[in-house]
Amino acid sequence: MKSGDTQLSNKQIESNCKGNDPPKIDNIESTEKNLGIRLPQDYNDFLLISNGFSATRNNSEPRFETVESTDYLVNI
Repeated sequence: MKSGDTQLSNKQIESNCKGNDPPKIDNIESTEKNLGIRLPQDYNDFLLISNGFSATRNNSEPRFETVESTDYLVNI
């Protein structure tokens, strides 16, 4: 990953990992409460490993938002 082509933090560039630091369980539960749904267990497992990850090439690659910024599409 080259820093000039990325939207990654210095920590992500140095570790060569696009993922974010895992959230606290409370953050996931708060998001579920705000959305009025239960997130699928496999998505919760993913969040607990990486809490989303950034796109690396000017948004041309997919990215996953952090649990803190998860919302209904109409609100984004």
